[in-house]
Amino acid sequence: MNTIKPPKCKTLPHIRKYKSKNFVEEVNDPYQWLTDKNNPEVIDYLNQENSYTDCVMEPTLSLQKKLFTEIKSRIVETDIDVACRKDNYLYYTRTEEGKEYEIFCRKLALEPNNPGPEEVLFDGNLMAQDHEFFSPGDLEVSPCHNLLAYTIDTSGDELYDLFIKNLITQEITQVKLDCTISYELVWSNDAKHILYLKMDESLRPFQVMAYSLLGTHHLLFTETDEKFRLSLEKTRSEKYLVINSNSQLSAEVYYFPAHDIINNIASLRSIKPRQQHVEYYIDHYYSLSGSNKIEYFYILINSLEKPNFELYRTPVCNKLANGCSCPTCQAIYILENWELIIPHNPNIKLDDFECFADFAVLTTIDTHRTGLPTISIINKYNFNAVKKIDVNKIFNLEVYDLFAGDNEMYDTDEYIFGIESLNIPVSIYSINPRITEPDLRLIKSSQVLCNYNKDDYVVKRLYIDIVDASNTTDRKLPISIIYNKHSYHKNGKSPLLLYGYGSYGISIEPYFSYSRLSLLNRGIAFAIAHIRGGGELGDTWHYDGRLNKKKNTFSDFMTAAEYLIQNKYTSKDQLIVQGGSAGGLLIGNVINQRPELFKAAILEVPFVDCLNTMLNPDLPLTINEYEEWGNPSDDQQVYKYIQSYAPYEMIIPQKYPNLLLNNSLNDTRVSYWEAAKFTAKLRATKTDDNLVLLKTLMNAGHGGASGRYQALHDTAFTQSFILKCLEIEN
Repeated sequence: MNTIKPPKCKTLPHIRKYKSKNFVEEVNDPYQWLTDKNNPEVIDYLNQENSYTDCVMEPTLSLQKKLFTEIKSRIVETDIDVACRKDNYLYYTRTEEGKEYEIFCRKLALEPNNPGPEEVLFDGNLMAQDHEFFSPGDLEVSPCHNLLAYTIDTSGDELYDLFIKNLITQEITQVKLDCTISYELVWSNDAKHILYLKMDESLRPFQVMAYSLLGTHHLLFTETDEKFRLSLEKTRSEKYLVINSNSQLSAEVYYFPAHDIINNIASLRSIKPRQQHVEYYIDHYYSLSGSNKIEYFYILINSLEKPNFELYRTPVCNKLANGCSCPTCQAIYILENWELIIPHNPNIKLDDFECFADFAVLTTIDTHRTGLPTISIINKYNFNAVKKIDVNKIFNLEVYDLFAGDNEMYDTDEYIFGIESLNIPVSIYSINPRITEPDLRLIKSSQVLCNYNKDDYVVKRLYIDIVDASNTTDRKLPISIIYNKHSYHKNGKSPLLLYGYGSYGISIEPYFSYSRLSLLNRGIAFAIAHIRGGGELGDTWHYDGRLNKKKNTFSDFMTAAEYLIQNKYTSKDQLIVQGGSAGGLLIGNVINQRPELFKAAILEVPFVDCLNTMLNPDLPLTINEYEEWGNPSDDQQVYKYIQSYAPYEMIIPQKYPNLLLNNSLNDTRVSYWEAAKFTAKLRATKTDDNLVLLKTLMNAGHGGASGRYQALHDTAFTQSFILKCLEIEN
């Protein structure tokens, strides 16, 4: 029982009026005043909550210090990442003991095994000295290797400043901007222009701009549909600049030559006009040898009928820059003229396709059962001779994540990829795609200090039955779980931390965590419920947890919790749950539905006031997210459906588990007031004496603290809350 009195949030009448054709509703929201960030009383209230949280957690200060020291002691603080070759240079980042931020460096490597001295290009520690928050966005070296363009966020609001550093003279110039910009940068091939993305008032990247080194800004492209956001890239072949325009479920891709861009922007073309519920992505191939210079765009494309994507290719005319109207150029934009390379498979998702000079790499996901990825090498684009990297055979892993490394070079004889698991830190490998026999080479295996032994931990993938309202799904819900086989006992009495997300088609991979070991070694198991709404089992898994099927996300998570309890992995009074952002919505919902199921809950930057947010089109992301949640302003049924699961709307007089809500004042993705309003309303409504703590970082954004040691302190704080609730003192 908590004897320290929490702050009492004042209430002010505020009526939310909703009108549709046959429906009118007025709801009083007395905590709406907390949305005014410029009101000193709001800041004062947040500071009061922080002081209360610090006061309640003061007895755990020695534990927090111990946890921080534990976690830090496992990490190689002075370390260097795998270098990425780009032309004659090796680029890499490294860290130094005691310093918060990475250092970006390079070495001239005319001879592969005899690189020159190190050049420090960007030292985040020096750059961050005058800032409480510091987050580099993009770091892009020019094609001539003489210039570095970079973006920096110094408040956490993801609004960036743009700088260009001359790597010969070391002179740094801040580019004068009359707008807010995103983090992304791409150089033109002649290094005369740097492309960036301008954002509108709702912080949507909507215009592609080109900054000339002569000091002028040029508008290249505008996206007028408010549901679509822009991103930039250059093909690995370096021949084309690509503008991706994406809504939550639809896409359109534009391309134009990457040189002389001010003149060549007139050649801008769309691969395929946008179509509702059709996503597609492109990569470019052209032959480096032979008299017949073949060029193709390879295109991954899906639809509602074929959600797992198909792979096509279509020839590209190299006269594009001159506005060619030959049959090839006219045919490229018509799907019926494309060559089908890999047809749709309802059990295998084509997740990525990467083009290189002599080979391609295909990443697929098993969407029928495991949700696990596979990488396949296609040498000389012979799709009848595919070489798979068999993770089970090579690494003997039941649960893992497999991902592409930094593969910048188009003409290369190696492919870099990484692998990790819940008990195995990231290991980076290379493979030579040009030879028939497997040629796997370990480049770097991340170390875990303090006598870590991966075999001390049991890692499993569980598959459990689920049902939805229509009883139509026959797939099983995957749960990834890890525990220390010496300190944890599967007897129905042991603690377990269950994590979930389940939105936007984002997959929560079974990643390794240095900090998680502190919980595992204290006898706490950790599990990830790979629930619907996420992308672990492909796009249909996502579709089954969005819009009017969103409640499947919550029922899946509660089903996972009940399974773990019934099968003696934990008990109701030992089960902790955690989720962040849209995962915070998940946790906020399930503690309203089944509060007795959980001992405690951690909500990180939680999207708990989702109805009010989705009713406000002026907020960042709202319009772009209509395809995920629906538009309650235009549809009464959507309004009622979101209202029925929105955590803030669901709060009623009942007992709740212990709660910790972590928040950031400058978060532009999930506004600080969502957690603040939820805290105030729940504390005034609930009928128990359990903890409700709100911790707001006053100089951070959606990702929390920017420095690596600052982040470890915050992790130690959250872990001490878990141990406090479980009454584990050491």
